[in-house]
Amino acid sequence: KVGQYSLGMKQRLGIAMALLGSPRLLILDEPTNGLDPAGIQEMRALIHDMPDACGATVLISSHLLGEMEQIVSQVGIINHGQLLFEGPLTELQRHSRGNVVLRLLAPDRGAAVLRRYGLTPQPADNGCLLPTMEDARLAALVQDLAAEGAGVVGVERQTKNLEEIFLSLTNTQTGKEVG
Repeated sequence: KVGQYSLGMKQRLGIAMALLGSPRLLILDEPTNGLDPAGIQEMRALIHDMPDACGATVLISSHLLGEMEQIVSQVGIINHGQLLFEGPLTELQRHSRGNVVLRLLAPDRGAAVLRRYGLTPQPADNGCLLPTMEDARLAALVQDLAAEGAGVVGVERQTKNLEEIFLSLTNTQTGKEVG
């Protein structure tokens, strides 16, 4: 009869069977595969709560990085058998900061300040794009822009998602090796 179950039902059954022995370590491969949106949400909650509820460590293998970003607290990135990163997801995200979007009321007044900082802004839809920089340098830049009368109305640090970070760490673009 199990053979007639949907893929999603088989996934649920497999995890239920794995939990029967109260394991301390649970290894899941693509746990949301075959689930509908409601099932994915249930699975996320189950996996997220499992360490506290069952005392189990959950190790997940998945290529659905956007999905994993919503579930995990720790990340390990392996490429061709080499461990590239292992640690808290927040640490990985902190070290993989994206560009800064800067919005000025008077960009012409800000241009000289940006040049003094050695920055060449790139036009963006909602302002100009600057390369990533440390918080202290960004704060000093904003202060200097304001003092120059550039009218700083927005500073936004773009964040990279887990997929973008993975592709950056593994030097791949759109699934193809670079180099």
